[in-house]
Amino acid sequence: MAAVSAAHRKQIDSAIAAGKPEAAFAILQGYADLRHADMPPLSKDSLRAIGNDAAAMRRFVLGSASTSLSVRRFCRKHLPKLAEAAASPLLALAADALDPFRPGDGLLGSFGGVVSPLARTILDEEMSFELKSANHAYSDAGRYGKEVMDDVIFLVGATSYEHLIRFCEYQWGTGRIVGRASTDGRDWPHADYMVAWSHQVVQETLAKDRSGWGEALIRWTSGRTLLLDEASDDPVVCELACRVRARGPEAVAKLKEELVVQNARIFHGLSQEHRMALYRNLSATLSSWSPKLKPYFERALADYRQTYPGEAEQAGQETPVIAAPGTSPAPAASATAPAAGLPARDDSAGPSAQRALLTVLRLAFDARLPRLHATINDSLDKLLRDREAPQDGGRADDANTLAALHQVILEHRGTRPGIDPKASRSLVEDITYVPDRVLESAPFAGALADLLIRMIGEKSGLRLAAAAATVLSREGLDRFGEAWAARSPARGPHDDDRNLLDPLAQRRIAPVALLRSIFTQSGEHPVELTESWQRAVALLYVLGGDAGRTAALAMVARHPYPKEVNEYANRRDFYDPHQATMWAAWERRDAELLAIAFERFAIPYFWKGSKALLSKREPFFISTGYAARSDTGEGAPLTDVWKLVEPAGRVAATVRASLQRAELCEAPRTFLELASPEAFSGLGDDVLPLLESSNPTVLATGLAILGRAPACVADRPGEAVTLAGRALTSTRSGAAKEAAVALAALGNAHASVRAQAFSALADGLALEAAPVLQAILKSMKQLPGKLPGDARQRIVELSNADPAKFEKLVKPLLAA
Repeated sequence: MAAVSAAHRKQIDSAIAAGKPEAAFAILQGYADLRHADMPPLSKDSLRAIGNDAAAMRRFVLGSASTSLSVRRFCRKHLPKLAEAAASPLLALAADALDPFRPGDGLLGSFGGVVSPLARTILDEEMSFELKSANHAYSDAGRYGKEVMDDVIFLVGATSYEHLIRFCEYQWGTGRIVGRASTDGRDWPHADYMVAWSHQVVQETLAKDRSGWGEALIRWTSGRTLLLDEASDDPVVCELACRVRARGPEAVAKLKEELVVQNARIFHGLSQEHRMALYRNLSATLSSWSPKLKPYFERALADYRQTYPGEAEQAGQETPVIAAPGTSPAPAASATAPAAGLPARDDSAGPSAQRALLTVLRLAFDARLPRLHATINDSLDKLLRDREAPQDGGRADDANTLAALHQVILEHRGTRPGIDPKASRSLVEDITYVPDRVLESAPFAGALADLLIRMIGEKSGLRLAAAAATVLSREGLDRFGEAWAARSPARGPHDDDRNLLDPLAQRRIAPVALLRSIFTQSGEHPVELTESWQRAVALLYVLGGDAGRTAALAMVARHPYPKEVNEYANRRDFYDPHQATMWAAWERRDAELLAIAFERFAIPYFWKGSKALLSKREPFFISTGYAARSDTGEGAPLTDVWKLVEPAGRVAATVRASLQRAELCEAPRTFLELASPEAFSGLGDDVLPLLESSNPTVLATGLAILGRAPACVADRPGEAVTLAGRALTSTRSGAAKEAAVALAALGNAHASVRAQAFSALADGLALEAAPVLQAILKSMKQLPGKLPGDARQRIVELSNADPAKFEKLVKPLLAA
């Protein structure tokens, strides 16, 4: 679709300045699908003029409900620039769209007997409310409503984050949630119509502002809302508050309950100060929740204590942030972040007491000690007891050692610090533990290690290693690990790495020889890297000292390259333990480990706008059960991490590996953007295949490389120009612009193909997209060459049609 003509752009700007947005919309409707980049601009004077006209501003806002994609995109582009003037009518539009077919006058007026322009448009356009087939997710009316509502929610948040919070509170306060709305007393046509999943879009939009979302959660868990408890002179806000209050005290109480239940049970993604404040508020109000809801919060608090033990202890010593009505809660004081390297030991370190008792029970069985096995069995809960007894024939000294261990566990087991023993929880959750210092100083520690080492055999499996991780002292565990490595017993068919790693995480220890043997004996790991593998690397690197670092280097070097296209394995999302490993390496400035991670595509990162950041994550060793995701909200620029690792000598290998696998996932393409032009020297044979890819992203990556490092194809410049010329005229605008830059770079670097590059650029003038045409003209200015007659005529047409975009670019070419 061609961009808006100069005459129409001027008419649109004039209509907005005159307070007649309908006239501007009428012109835009003639352009079926204008892209954001081709949207006509508005002058500051025009925006200021319509912003001062309240009635015109409301009509401008109504364009957000247009059936024209171009009109809606025009509103989406320009309304955020009118934040103060547009915020209130946008909030009104969003609120009435929650119940659009309600008869009467809406906040923005009456629309043919219904409160919302969304309903009026559905009726006027005679949109169907029925699904066309079982394969359709939305009816025509449903799809239109969702598309409009998604845009309006974005605009409410873009103009006023506080209004989006109020809208969220209003939606829950009026019960306009899919699957929860009441139909009592609603007898008008289409009373059951509701935009699908708008509450999820609101929550996702709010959560993008990390600080604002944290403040909202603290406010809600303090029993307050922005809509009802904080004064506002905005008439729309006052009307929404009145509507919620009119539903009665029970509805208000239900609103505040739903806000907390639906949103305040997840700590992930919040800043440290907001996590701690949320933990304090939930802990302070825990006893007030009903028996049905209380377990949800108990589980959330337990997860927080397990994930952030240091924070939880500090948060528990401070006063909850429960603010008085009408005041804003003060954020909690920031806790000191854990230092990189070996974390300080605390009194909560130690294996689960239940796990320790079961370990002794199984050791007694394997050691053929039936009397001791029966004694231990009787001390367990009935659900945990063994049904079979072992054969007789064990050694007396082994019986004495295990009996002493059993007695120590019984005498010293207790509730893990920081956990409320009275809180209700699932049957499988064990809150007891045995302090680690007891196992370290036990007089039988040496004999216990000897016993477990004797039991290592070909069929030991990981169960024996898990037992050692649970009950051996550090010195005994080191000896056991060396013996295990020497004998290399095979895994059992039902072995689970978690049984080994969980007690090590609880005790915060890393037996280097044992972990290195178990997690490197199978060579390179499969593509679907397990969370357990990442936990093992984290334990070794963060807790294992110099020997642990050496083992971690070897394990990361075995991280496999991707073998097939799988966008779900993008090689940037990793589990929390691996993020903690790489962040610790960054804090230690460990260029060697980070360089290996780059080469093997094992760097966890996320995007913040157009910037890639290495994920920031404190030491973390437990299993979460969540999907791997690296977006922590905070981190270090990946460009800075790359600069650190450049001297480590692995850039060439990383670049070659990335070129060879750019088609398979995102990470290689990201790393290629970080490399300097010199890094591609001699790699032209690996760069050119990218230009033949059917994936536009891969193609754009290859073109960008040629634009920065045209010398890499010194042996094949003609082929490079041919491929870049093909890309210029046959791909999306992003790759086409990269192609224009690449052609100019190739022409300047290689005189033999200069005329060919200029000709390819001239052929591209037949395109319509303005950004691509601008890129072509800029590139042609950099190359000497004579314009063909049709190309000269084309650029004259462009200059006359849109002088603002093309006149300055065209003049040097016409004068040449």
